Amino acid sequence: HVRSRHAGFSGRTGSPLMPLMMASAPPSDFSLPSAAGSFTGPEAELGPRHGQILPELRRGALESAGEPFFVIDLELALERLALWRTLLPTVQPYYAVKCNPDPALLLTLANAGANFDCASRAEMQAVMSLGIDATRILFAHPIKQPSHLRHAAEQRVPLTVFDSELELHKIAEVRGAAA
Repeated sequence: HVRSRHAGFSGRTGSPLMPLMMASAPPSDFSLPSAAGSFTGPEAELGPRHGQILPELRRGALESAGEPFFVIDLELALERLALWRTLLPTVQPYYAVKCNPDPALLLTLANAGANFDCASRAEMQAVMSLGIDATRILFAHPIKQPSHLRHAAEQRVPLTVFDSELELHKIAEVRGAAA
């Protein structure tokens, strides 16, 4: 099957991903809000969970100053998936692996029934290495490498997308030869 469009969701607005970066060691007066917290805005919605998360976040930030890291709220990822299904019950979501290929996130989403939008052989391998069946993968890249198309065909990835007539002919040629 080839589809010219697909539905997916990614780590953007309302994301369970919260990027935190420090360019260098924190200043001597660096601190994060206390567990009692003084958060306002979206962070305040974490409620009692932030009291459990902040001490570990604070310790990790201070120990790894200068290194970028992500905090992933797996519960929030599941809540976003549930919201998707409530608002768009007839649209099957495909999580864009390139947004965050963290194995814990991928397994959490897989166990909740999500499918996966993979843009490369490496992303397909990352998903399948977790025991996720290839039938739950959509190979989506605007300009696919023939070797990645062959890999998708060999692994029996059933769906791909195309953005041009030339790309459609390439898919037909490679998939036809691999079949």
